[in-house]
Amino acid sequence: MDIKAYAKFVKGSDQKIKRVLDIVRRKGVEESLALLKFVPGVAAGQVYNLINSALANAKQLNLNPGKLYIKEIFVNKGPMLKRFRAGSRGIAKPVRHRTSHLTVVLGERGEI
Repeated sequence: MDIKAYAKFVKGSDQKIKRVLDIVRRKGVEESLALLKFVPGVAAGQVYNLINSALANAKQLNLNPGKLYIKEIFVNKGPMLKRFRAGSRGIAKPVRHRTSHLTVVLGERGEI
């Protein structure tokens, strides 16, 4: 059974978040949460909260957290908030605040 959780309009670029996702992909849920506590950056905290949300969804279905692993985790680009800053000689410089959409799918490890 697959358990999904989404985080939309997360502040941060998809490239920076992808670096954090590569650390936890295909690992156990409990191991991933332990790793993310020591990863620097704001993106690690956002990914931590997303995996925690998926874990809570799994507990509602009475699944064993010890058997769960991150089957899929990915990031998509969200909309950009376009703003302007004052530049030299009276020119307006564009600033793009990037957002992202995160998705995690938890799977259950089979018996060996």
